[in-house]
Amino acid sequence: MSWSVTTPPSEEPVTLTEAKLHLRVDTDMTDDDPLITSLIQAAREHVEAACQRALMPQVWTERRTSFPGTPTCPSIPGSPYGYLRVPSLAQQTILLSGGKVRAVDSVKYVDDTGTLQTLDPAAYDADLTSEPAQVAPAYGTSWPATREQPGAVQVQYQVGYADANSIPAALKAAVLLVLADLYANREAVVNGPVMSNPALSRLLDPYKRVLP
Repeated sequence: MSWSVTTPPSEEPVTLTEAKLHLRVDTDMTDDDPLITSLIQAAREHVEAACQRALMPQVWTERRTSFPGTPTCPSIPGSPYGYLRVPSLAQQTILLSGGKVRAVDSVKYVDDTGTLQTLDPAAYDADLTSEPAQVAPAYGTSWPATREQPGAVQVQYQVGYADANSIPAALKAAVLLVLADLYANREAVVNGPVMSNPALSRLLDPYKRVLP
């Protein structure tokens, strides 16, 4: 299983004004504005990677080699191997990465002829209130058979908090801490003792999640 950012966020969780206030840079000093703007993005991406959680609204695509719980061979009546056991719903459930999922845009799969198909939304149920969000076949059904190849199943979904105001204060504070560190240390090598800020870990730890 792998995922990629299909559509990156159009805004950052911290504005340039908020960043300059935290960095103690006068608002009328604009020489560093392009640098600070780029570092805001870098700080946000650092926090997202550390927590495995999207902050601002964005679109992710998750790719799998097959649907979970899908039998790899057909059930053949009368065969010496008997019938294949039908996987349980839990075994067929897809757990989506990224934290707060707001919508599932599409579920696509490569069928046994090599054609990319889009699954009818009525063919699956999505629980977006849980975290991680869950996508499973509709009641009484199973996932369709897929060709065995990388990326045979592609789930595209909207992930991230609704807007900057919806992001927990701890995560915004973490972005500002990372931003200040990047702004103060602009070289690959730092002279003198290097000390980590324990506050950063305490801010991030409650929001870190293990990928399914």
